[in-house]
Amino acid sequence: GGVDLAALPWPEQQKMRAKQMRFLLTRGFAMDVVRQLLP
Repeated sequence: GGVDLAALPWPEQQKMRAKQMRFLLTRGFAMDVVRQLLP
């Protein structure tokens, strides 16, 4: 299940977003694509 980032406190939002970015980057996605995918 997905996590609603907007429902989390700001520091937790940042942690989750960083985790998602690392996951996508290690899977070969380019940084510009990752930035477009994540809000």
